Amino acid sequence: MEESSGKSLSYIVGGSSGMGLATARLLVADGGTVVLVAREQDKLAARKGELEAGDKGKVETIAADFYDELPTAPNRGRGRRGRPRAAAA
Repeated sequence: MEESSGKSLSYIVGGSSGMGLATARLLVADGGTVVLVAREQDKLAARKGELEAGDKGKVETIAADFYDELPTAPNRGRGRRGRPRAAAA
């Protein structure tokens, strides 16, 4: 399912570095909304700034530990419509 804007909504666990960050770059460049989930809020904030600099997609962040908090992380997103189209870990 997609957001009301018509662009995809994707959650990426480990999105502050490596393959997760690379995937986020592709999705944001395509105009999608990406929710980065990682442990360190400072890294997430830095990546959000980098990704949104291109002014195409949107980025939100959730600081969470995959094993402890991921099952509840999607419920903490603000202003969500619909369900995520994709999730990557």
